[in-house]
Amino acid sequence: MEDFIDFIIGIHIHDNDGENDLHLEVGKGIIEFKEIFSQLYTKLNDLIFVLEYRTIDFEMINSSVKYINVVIPCHR
Repeated sequence: MEDFIDFIIGIHIHDNDGENDLHLEVGKGIIEFKEIFSQLYTKLNDLIFVLEYRTIDFEMINSSVKYINVVIPCHR
């Protein structure tokens, strides 16, 4: 990621099971978001975060935002 970090302006976020593109709630699959966010640490305040789900589910969105705020190295 170091080679292209300066070119990242936004990230689409959802979780999955490692086999299917399920668009799961963040934290409910196998993606290591804490590690990803730690690699993006210097850019976090400038990034656009897009939660990407198959349906509009405000509880899932709220839960994902709370999860992201817990695992992110610094609160935005």
